[in-house]
Amino acid sequence: MNCQKDGNAMKIPFIEQIIYFFTKPSKFELFSLFSELSAYTSGSVPINQALAATANYQSNKHLQAALKDIERDLIRGSDISTAFYKQKIFDHSVAPSIKAGEMSAQLEKVFANLAENYWQQAEVQEKIDDALRTPKMGFIIMFFGCIAFAKFAIPKYEALYQKNNIELPTLITFFSRSVNFLTENIVLLLLATILLCKLYKHFTDRNPCVVDKILLKTPVFGQLYYTQLQQAFSQNLSVLVASGLDIKRATELIAQMVASPVMSRQLEKAAAAMSNGMDITKAFQSINTEKIIHPKTISFINSGENTSRLDQMLKQAAQVHEANLRLLAKKAESRLTIAALLPLVALILTFYYMSIMPATNLLTQMPGG
Repeated sequence: MNCQKDGNAMKIPFIEQIIYFFTKPSKFELFSLFSELSAYTSGSVPINQALAATANYQSNKHLQAALKDIERDLIRGSDISTAFYKQKIFDHSVAPSIKAGEMSAQLEKVFANLAENYWQQAEVQEKIDDALRTPKMGFIIMFFGCIAFAKFAIPKYEALYQKNNIELPTLITFFSRSVNFLTENIVLLLLATILLCKLYKHFTDRNPCVVDKILLKTPVFGQLYYTQLQQAFSQNLSVLVASGLDIKRATELIAQMVASPVMSRQLEKAAAAMSNGMDITKAFQSINTEKIIHPKTISFINSGENTSRLDQMLKQAAQVHEANLRLLAKKAESRLTIAALLPLVALILTFYYMSIMPATNLLTQMPGG
């Protein structure tokens, strides 16, 4: 893998991308979808019938339309993974996962794994949102409070200062001019923001491995992302090995499924090492120079290889990582709350100081003050 993204990106105008960002399916909706598909397929319901039944009850219009398109493609003779791949609303890992399920005749388990992955993502996202909800509301209130202060209170102070031939404090002047600049040039600022977003997307599309390495090292979020990768890798590899696929082919498929470009590249190297006759554990150890696969996971793989119970040991590894992920999510929630509240408190204190400083400064500088 050369760390370049494929063409499975949504090629739509930028404004439509913004609209889609706020209307795309949620993690909970995708969890519900794949849970239902897993239930239908485990009950031997044909996949096209399962899709038709599921599509009718989708509240998200993008998801409903995608499922109907998939159903039509299947009727025309397309395989399931290709039909899902054509729908850009799904993560890039969905189609390879389904392909692995088709090859291993374990489609219902793959759907269940996808549902579990989306549930974990939804849980983590919910904890992050809960941690940031109060600080975000505080910042919004303070933002409008600063604008109101600059637009209505400071002009009155300016008049009083001029009337008494006293120069307005530098901090207040700077604050007033900054807010006025922002409000008077809002269109230019929006255009600049759009340009920065497009440049960021351009950079991430062409340098996914660089971005991935940054994400992995990001405080709090990096640990969550890394642990989630370990859980998904162990769980999916366990399913494929249990279905009868040889470990080399299973590793190649997992390389297409994982969300991390860095891990994907390393797994392809591990599969190549196995092709050259290297033992399973040694193959994973040989490519793990960046520690993208947790040493604990490799230890489970080693135990599974030595006892001929690789699928069971990988399942155990997935359970360990899942428990760790839940613990990290709880810790992240409290840390994010504190981290977000500290600048909010500093902003409130600054705003309070700026609101009383003009009056106190005026009183001290007036004759007889």
